[in-house]
Amino acid sequence: MKDTLSDFIKYVEKIKFKKILEEDFMSDGLGIEKEARKEKFYCYWHYKHSIFLMFDSYSWFDEPNKSVNSGTFYYNVKFDSSKHNYWISSGHWCELSNGEFAWAGYHDVRDGVDSVIKGLLEKGEFLTKWVDSPVGSICHHGDWRINWYSFGENTHSDIVTKKRIKLFPIEIQYKMGFMNLAEFRAKKLENIFEK
Repeated sequence: MKDTLSDFIKYVEKIKFKKILEEDFMSDGLGIEKEARKEKFYCYWHYKHSIFLMFDSYSWFDEPNKSVNSGTFYYNVKFDSSKHNYWISSGHWCELSNGEFAWAGYHDVRDGVDSVIKGLLEKGEFLTKWVDSPVGSICHHGDWRINWYSFGENTHSDIVTKKRIKLFPIEIQYKMGFMNLAEFRAKKLENIFEK
């Protein structure tokens, strides 16, 4: 993990992630700081491998530089499910239409994003269109303070996740499985006629 927020951003951009969302939010000042602070939430996409990465900042009360508070990256990768792969972490198996299997997985960014990508590529290939989404929510630490880790339909995390997904480029919404092919084609046509 890189030391500062700016170091981490340089790192992920160096390994070909592109920013798709940046959002300011106020941290609530709970904890030892006692004062609300302006923080940042980021979403990045790796276009070649269809990897989604999100992270948020954290400002310590006595430090001039922000650090990365938490972050996760998500993917679908296909490899022989009968062979152990050291690099898979949290996630689940999902069956492809041809009877093969893919891993819909995710890792904490502290696992070393580039090392995990290289490790997964040694034994498999990333799916550019996800079969199943391992993403549960797209939230920063300020979102969780509102409705303490509640999941499910129409909870705060569900509502903000759906709003953020709509801010992503339509190609990414489609590749992550949040839009079907017909919706994707209709949105692309809509965008062409708007120009």
